[in-house]
Amino acid sequence: MVSAGEILTCQSAVDYSSRYDLIYDKLVIGVGAISSTFGVPGVSEHAFFLKEVADARAIRNCILSNFELALHPNMTEQDKRRLLHIVIVGGGPTGDVSRLYKEEQKLVLVSLIEGRKVLGAFNQKLQQYAVKKIKARKQMELLQANINKVEADGVTLSDGRFLPCGLVVWSTGLAPRI
Repeated sequence: MVSAGEILTCQSAVDYSSRYDLIYDKLVIGVGAISSTFGVPGVSEHAFFLKEVADARAIRNCILSNFELALHPNMTEQDKRRLLHIVIVGGGPTGDVSRLYKEEQKLVLVSLIEGRKVLGAFNQKLQQYAVKKIKARKQMELLQANINKVEADGVTLSDGRFLPCGLVVWSTGLAPRI
């Protein structure tokens, strides 16, 4: 038998029609966390975070849009390379479009940028395995660097290099919600 207490009605963030009640005596509200930008200019405006399901959907939509844009006849090779260059910032734990875009898939480049170690919180054997798998992919590069700035068309690395790209995924860690 459930003792009398307060009732909290919850609603699913994925399916708004799904609701349920929870009975409680004491309620603690945890406000969660947000992705940490580490104060890097342009991250909030130009990067996609990878924390929630909605983030994954937004990233997928951007990738598909960039492939579609790359098909436009007025796009230069340089424009296509920028659109199809994906920069992933952060090497912590975090679809295949090749059959739809056969020609454009040759232009795809994924740059994983990690300031320290890939999967830094895990044991060295797992880190080495992940790096080996990343380096084995011909259209993927691993860069040890920090990001100084994120812009709409690319990122600036701590060594001054600018990487033009069509998508930045920011997956570097969490910070408290304020």
